[in-house]
Amino acid sequence: MVDSDIELIERIQVGVIKLSRGDLILLRKWIGQANEDWRDVLDSAGFYRDPKAHLSWKP
Repeated sequence: MVDSDIELIERIQVGVIKLSRGDLILLRKWIGQANEDWRDVLDSAGFYRDPKAHLSWKP
């Protein structure tokens, strides 16, 4: 499912980057969480309900 959905992959990647706040330890944590349940990443990043929300996020 996720493997073939490029837009979803992008949302997850941006969510992981947002949640890491530039910290490599947090980055690894959120990557692990994305591998376990990617929906938690999208929800925590505020990208779950709006599939285009990640496009307006500025680091």
